[in-house]
Formats: sequence, C-alpha cells, structure tokens
Amino acid sequence: MKDITKLLLLIIVIASVCSIDKSVPDCAIMGKWVGAGGAVLVSILVVSITALFTHSNKGGTTIRAGDMSWPFALAGIAVLMHCFLQLSGVLKHINGGGPGVYAAVAGFDNPAGVAAALTVCLPFMGYFSLAGNSRHPLLVRLVAYAVFLLSLILMAVIGSRAGIIATGVVLVLFLAQGTDAVRLRRALLVAAVAAVAVTAVALSVQKRASSTGRMLILNVCWDMIKERPLLGHGLHGFHSQYMIYQALFLDRCRSEVMDMLADNVTHPLNEYVLLAVNFGITGVTVIIGIAVMIVRFCMRHPSRDGFTGLSVIAGIAVLAMFSYPFRYPLTAVALTCALMMVFREPAGRLTDRYGKTVCAVSAVLSAAGLALFLPWAASQHRWGRVSSIPDNAGHHTDTVIKEYEALLGRLGNDPYFLYSYAYALADAERNGEAVSMAGESQRLMANYDTVLFMAEQESLCGDTDKAEQHYLLASRMCPVRFVPLYGLFCLYEEQGRFDEMKSMGQAILNKRIKVKSPEVSRIRLAVRQGMMMHNL
Repeated sequence: MKDITKLLLLIIVIASVCSIDKSVPDCAIMGKWVGAGGAVLVSILVVSITALFTHSNKGGTTIRAGDMSWPFALAGIAVLMHCFLQLSGVLKHINGGGPGVYAAVAGFDNPAGVAAALTVCLPFMGYFSLAGNSRHPLLVRLVAYAVFLLSLILMAVIGSRAGIIATGVVLVLFLAQGTDAVRLRRALLVAAVAAVAVTAVALSVQKRASSTGRMLILNVCWDMIKERPLLGHGLHGFHSQYMIYQALFLDRCRSEVMDMLADNVTHPLNEYVLLAVNFGITGVTVIIGIAVMIVRFCMRHPSRDGFTGLSVIAGIAVLAMFSYPFRYPLTAVALTCALMMVFREPAGRLTDRYGKTVCAVSAVLSAAGLALFLPWAASQHRWGRVSSIPDNAGHHTDTVIKEYEALLGRLGNDPYFLYSYAYALADAERNGEAVSMAGESQRLMANYDTVLFMAEQESLCGDTDKAEQHYLLASRMCPVRFVPLYGLFCLYEEQGRFDEMKSMGQAILNKRIKVKSPEVSRIRLAVRQGMMMHNL
C-alpha cells in the first residue's frame, strides 16, 4: 500500500512540474493545474479504494518525509538542470522565451515559478542528505550543499530576490538541523543570513524600478484594505477592484514616476496582502492562528519529519511575502505533504481508529471532485481549441460563436474566457454583444485591456459618451499608455470637438515615452497629420 502511495506521489509531483498542455489557454500554468489536479484526484481515489479493500489500514497509507523526499528531490534537481541548460543555450524556453536570463524559467512562465519549485523541493533534499541511511553520507551531504549553492546562484542570475531570500531561509534551517556544534551552527547561521541579506539588498538597489512599482501596488492595496478592513472585498475582490483603485490613487498622487511604472496588475506580489484585500483582518487572523498552531505543535512534538515539514512551510511563507507561489500547483502539493509530515502522528491515530470511514469519505469526495473536474478540464481544452483558430483562416464564424455559447455555462465565471468570448463577438461584428460580454469580464476582473476593448467597441456602436468614459478610465489606469489617448483624439475628431482634439494631440506629442515602439511612432505620426489637416 505504501509503495502505491509513493508511486502516486511521484506522478503528482511530475505532473505539477512538467505538465505543459498546449491545447489549453495559458499552457504553462493552466496546463500544470489540469495535469496536477487530475493526478491528485485520481491518486486519492485509488488509495482510498485500495485501502477499503485491504484487511488492515494501520500504517498502510502513512508515509514519512523520507518516502516523500525522492519525488521532490528529483523535481528540484530537474528544474535546476533545466534552467542552467537554458542559460547555456542548449535548451530553449518551450513557450518561446526570448534571449537573455529570462529564458531560464524551466517549464514555468517566469522566474517566480522556478523560485517556488526550488523553495519547496530543497527541504526534501536536505532531509534526504541528513537521513543517515546512505552508504556515503558525506558525499550525499556535499551534493546537497552543491544543490543549495547552485540554487542561490541561479536565483541571483535570473534576478529573483524573492527566490534568494526564500532559498536562503531554507538553507539556514538546513544548516541548523545538520550541525551539532553549537558555535559552528551559530556561525553558519550568521554567515548565511548575512550573505542572503547582502544579495537581496544589492538586487533591490539594482532593480529600483521594480521596488518602486511594488510600493505603488502596496499603497493602492492599503487604500483597498482601509475601505473594507474587516471582511475585505470578497473572493475576487482584488481582481475586480484593484485597477479602479489604482486609477484613483494615481489621480490623487500625480507623480510622474508612479505614472511611468503603473501597468496592468493581476497580483499584489504578496499573498498576505492579497488575503487582506480579499478577506480583510478576518482572513489574516485565521492564517496567523493556523501558523501559530503549526509552530506550537512542532515545538511540543519535535521530530525530523516535523522539522522538514516546517522548513517547507517556512520557505513558502517567506516566498509568499514577495511573490505568488500559490500560482503554481507544486506549491499546494508540497504544502499538503508538509502538513502531513507535521501532523503525521495524530493523522496516523485517526486513520488507525477510523480507517474505513476516512477512506470511504475520501473516495466519495475524490469521485465527486473528478465528476466536476473532468468536464471543466474538457471545457478548457475545447476553449483552447476554439480560441487558437488563426486569423488567416477567416473571421470567427457563427459556428465558433456557438462553441463559446456552449462553454459559457461552465466557464462563465472565468474573466479571461469572457474576454476571449467578447473578442470573438467583436470579430463577428456583433459589437453590442461584445460590449455586454466584456462588461461581464470587467465585473470579475477590471483591467486596462478590458476597459480599452469596451471603449473601442462602444465607439463602433456609436455610444460615444460611454466610449469617452472608458478611454479616460483606461488612461487613468495606465497613464503611460498612448492608445487610450489616441482613441480619445480620434473620438473628438469624429465629433468635431476640435478644441479637445487639439488639447489631446498636444498631450500625446508632449507625453514621455517609456518604451519606444512602432505603435507609439505610428500614433504620434497620425496625431501630427490629423492636427495639420485641421490646422490645429
């Protein structure tokens, strides 16, 4: 029974790291969730049914940290090797990453995925090297030190400050666990903390724009938290409200630096801030209570398994302060395994006492989960197939629209699907319906692209008042962008509002350019020609 569980865990970890399904939208992320979600539900169902039909449940499904170490250790080494091979140019990013260090992301969408994978895998490598059951313990430990060192080097090369800090914290815990001499342990801890702090500060100075951008996000989030401090804005509160608050903050702040850095934001780069925005003080208090309970339990029941699990949780907790580790399924899988290691003894007693009941409940829940998951996964594949029809194959036809209509019932709460549906309606020249569908997407996730799309479609529908409002809102959300201003310029020209057209044209021509591009050059040229045509 234990061998089956270990094998299934290996499959889950592999699916969480390697699944890249190009038939679904956002293949690097959604593909991993589809693969890992299916593997988890099937594994729970298999283990539960197998345990139900065995004669004894005692210890049958309980696996220790040593049993969990191999899948995560292999996954961490694979990610590390993949990144260095990408840096060397031997391999390329499967999703078409460009040249430079950003291409070193293994199978993830950006360096944050690499940081999350190594942060959760390194404690398992540390456990394996300290287990003492190897024929060559010194060699195994040296390999572990080399992996830690290479991980820190990789985080520095790709510029992941969050990865350096989180990996450094895991290394400190590893050194504290593996060193017996008290003085040496303290010296190693001080040296590790100092090295990590210096590296993080150096990268922060080097990436000042990124640090300032984070401060902008935190200031806007603070405005959101003050608005609803107790219960927050709800499950989708950040996505549905953040960009609106950012527009208000930039209007109030009137800082050119902030205006240049403001852009579409889908995550506050801090899981605790996201929790506070969505669920207020109540949500933060619950998480703090759970964390205190875990630490107190580990202190009262010390064990190597528990310490390894606590190391995984600590790494995730630190990374969550500077990144978004829960975007990746491997983090959720590792956190579950870590909690199983921390609470292994009470979980084992519960299984021994109510083994058949626990297995029966798990089997029913996993079967129900599969019944919901499989149609959802099939809908993701169907959406990916429909949305990938190339433009040179012709405009979206009524047949494609019918496909979107069929998927609406299952994916109607996904703002990205709704935006894709609205785009298909616009391609079919059903602009009024496109505006309505984009409005549904904006209700769930207000962002620059959706608001700009609505302005363009409303302009085509002749609703110039609403189009002007949405162009202005899009410009306030991301003041650095030229497209909303040019949309207003054209709108004023069509309406014969030449004074406003002149004012907008001057604003475009005097506007500071953040990144030179052919689109910006085209807009500025068109504005000059338009103003000359009307003698403005």
